Amino acid sequence: MSALSISLAAAAGAALGCAFYGGLWVTVRRLVTTRHPIAITMGSFFLRTALAVAGFLWIANGRFENALACLVGFAVGRLVVSKAVAACT
Repeated sequence: MSALSISLAAAAGAALGCAFYGGLWVTVRRLVTTRHPIAITMGSFFLRTALAVAGFLWIANGRFENALACLVGFAVGRLVVSKAVAACT
């Protein structure tokens, strides 16, 4: 297992985390103006979850180290989006 593959898995996990939590932020902001909040909420949830699970499976590729690095990157992505949202509001 090389440091490069671990780093790439962590970076991909961070991208997945930013996409997941950024999508959540966009969804919550749209709930105020939409006529169908349940449809938007459920659609967003299933789309974001499917993207994250598919990304994790593809990145892990059957290796525990890649899965763990991806999970750490996902958590970092959450922190990045949290800081960006706090700076915007």
